[in-house]
Amino acid sequence: MSRLKLDNLTKYFGDVKAIEGINLTVPDEQFTVLLGPSGCGKSTTLRIIAGLESQSRGEVRLEKKEISHLSPSERGIAMVFQDLALYPHVSAKENMSLALEVKGYTDEEIERLVKETAETLGISEFLDRKPGNLSGGQAQRVALGRAMVRDPEVMLFDEPLSSLDAKLRIEMRKEILRVQKDLNTTTVYVTHNQEEAMEIADKIAIYYPYGEISQVGSPLALFQKPENIYTADFFGSPPINIVNGSIDNKGSQLIFEKEDFKLDISSRVDNQTKEMQLGIRPRDLAVGKGKGDKDSENKLTAQVDLVRHRGDEKLLNLKSGKDKLTAVVEKDKKYSIGEEVDLYVNNSNTYIFDENSGETLSFPGNLENGDEDER
Repeated sequence: MSRLKLDNLTKYFGDVKAIEGINLTVPDEQFTVLLGPSGCGKSTTLRIIAGLESQSRGEVRLEKKEISHLSPSERGIAMVFQDLALYPHVSAKENMSLALEVKGYTDEEIERLVKETAETLGISEFLDRKPGNLSGGQAQRVALGRAMVRDPEVMLFDEPLSSLDAKLRIEMRKEILRVQKDLNTTTVYVTHNQEEAMEIADKIAIYYPYGEISQVGSPLALFQKPENIYTADFFGSPPINIVNGSIDNKGSQLIFEKEDFKLDISSRVDNQTKEMQLGIRPRDLAVGKGKGDKDSENKLTAQVDLVRHRGDEKLLNLKSGKDKLTAVVEKDKKYSIGEEVDLYVNNSNTYIFDENSGETLSFPGNLENGDEDER
């Protein structure tokens, strides 16, 4: 059992806050991703777990054992760094062997462990090469092997794929996930790439830019049921559309309005605030060409600002008053810049946010259970 728990983890560098009040449980044998923008404290959290930084407050626990006072070598934790940190003057085999030599393993044990790990990663034929003679993917596998060979209780990854090209990143994601599932190693992985996080994670912790956690959950739960507008905006590609409007309380009706657009939200929220925003995922925004029902009240008018091609679909960047929106359309639909279009909104597909607090007041009514993901 290797459940990792962070309790009120806080780190200041002088007067500068890196992270504050991080509470997170990393389940045994699961793949947990720390996701957020650059500079939000993800890597600082990882370095504190590894023992490479000391926290200002809080505790790091492995199962019920508090390990904050232990040196990195005593924690049973291995880390793969962003820059790989391979020793350039020795071979791949020696890079993988060094930690075992330091721990006093015999030559026979080292030979067996390195051989088994190399076979698992498909790098047996590269063991005699120095890092300078390895491709990016081969070097990445050696760095992964150097961590795996120690049979750690917890594996840490600090944006390990950021320097690889797009195709190789996809291949290495699959490799890292395959190895993690084969070994059932408790894993914490740092990235700012939400697509990467969605592909590999059992559980994701989304960080605010200022070093606190916005929400923790499975990829499906975070996408379908964001607790606040920050999570909704950060998690999803393309990002969610935010429509600004006013609230009109007409007797028993509560109407969200924007120019001629009107949406009855009476059954979805109570009238605790008159300052709300509407959230619509780009794939839930239906695009017409002005030929729909002219009297429809669930219709926004917009102007095409940019057309972007994505293979089997197109992205339309749109302007609707002061709001900038995105819609996903079929690849064979033709639109031109400056063209006027109608955007049709299905009430059951929308999110409603409190404009002041940013909290989600109402989720779409057509969601499946977003609490669990199958991996």
